[in-house]
Amino acid sequence: MPTITLKNIPDSLYSKVKKRAKKNKRSINSEILYVLENSDKTEGQDKKKILESIRLLRATLPKIKNIKEIDDFKKSGRP
Repeated sequence: MPTITLKNIPDSLYSKVKKRAKKNKRSINSEILYVLENSDKTEGQDKKKILESIRLLRATLPKIKNIKEIDDFKKSGRP
């Protein structure tokens, strides 16, 4: 198997990885592999959560009926 060496890891990041590994009862190496293996899975989930939050927010906003309303808002300025 290939090996990767990480250099110049900030102390704060190393500390976080070390704590996370301990919490999950893994070695630091195993924890880093776990995070890397699951990173693509969580990216999609995060995007889905963000999109759902946007949909929920948009549902609470007043509906703009036409372009004239948008132009009127622009002309009136922002509070």
